[in-house]
Amino acid sequence: MMQLLYFLKSTHVFDPTKAPHWYSAEATKLFFPASIEEDTWDVIAWQINIFESAQTQPNGYKNVIIDGDPFNNCTENDILKVRGKCLFLIKAL
Repeated sequence: MMQLLYFLKSTHVFDPTKAPHWYSAEATKLFFPASIEEDTWDVIAWQINIFESAQTQPNGYKNVIIDGDPFNNCTENDILKVRGKCLFLIKAL
């Protein structure tokens, strides 16, 4: 995860030190950090990591589906749709 953070910072896509709006109350409510020690940027990086695992791992799509598709009910088309949406969300975040 730290490599992802370094990549995002090094490509100048996002620098949290220069964007105080990520630490606002609105951003905190939207991305909902689990504890006081976490900040919004940590939660966003965690979400990006989950969405990337859906792209890179064979069963990674199960990480973004509620209950993880325990009975493998998803068709190949469903999996492609989930992965496409994950790719969109990675770019959006």
